[in-house]
Amino acid sequence: MSIDVKETRATENMPPLDLSWLDLDNTWGVRAKPGRRGLTLDEIEIGPYASTSDETSNQGLRPRGAAVRTTAPKVGHPYTNKAEVWAANASLLYEEAVQRQWSSATDIPWETLKPLPDDLERAMCQLCTFLTEVEFIAGDTPGMWLPEVNSEYHEVKLFLLTQIMDEARHLDVFRKR
Repeated sequence: MSIDVKETRATENMPPLDLSWLDLDNTWGVRAKPGRRGLTLDEIEIGPYASTSDETSNQGLRPRGAAVRTTAPKVGHPYTNKAEVWAANASLLYEEAVQRQWSSATDIPWETLKPLPDDLERAMCQLCTFLTEVEFIAGDTPGMWLPEVNSEYHEVKLFLLTQIMDEARHLDVFRKR
C-alpha cells in the first residue's frame, strides 16, 4: 500500500488555526516625534504606552502597552500599585541623569594629581577604600528595588538604574585614586 501525499495534507481533520493573537488594538502607525530635547520618555508616552493605571495585573516583564502573552513567565512583582512606587518626575529625572553622564576616564584630569607624602597617601588610600565600600552600599540599595517594581512603571526603574550607574562612577573614581 502506498502513501498518497495529497491525502496526508488534507486539512479536514485539523483543528482550526487560532489567530486571535492578531486581534490587537490597532496601534500600528502610532509614531513618537522627537521634541526639543530629542526623543525622551515623555515623547513616547502616546497611545497605549502612555496610560499608567493605578493598579496593574501584569506579573511578567511585559512593558506597558505591549500585548499580553499568556504563556509568559510570571515574575511576581510585589509592588503593583502605582501609589507605592510612582513619581511623576521619574522620567524627567532619568532624562537629566542620562544627559549629565560623565566618565572617570576622560572627565577627570588624573595627570594633574600631585604626589602626597607617604603618610598622607596611605591615609588617602584608606579613605578611598572606605568610600568604595560606601558606594557599593549606595548602588546595592536602589538595586534591590528593581525586581520589586512592576515593569508597568518602567520610568521608576530607569531612574533607579541611573542612580546605580552614578554610584558606580563614584566607586570607579575611588578605585582609580
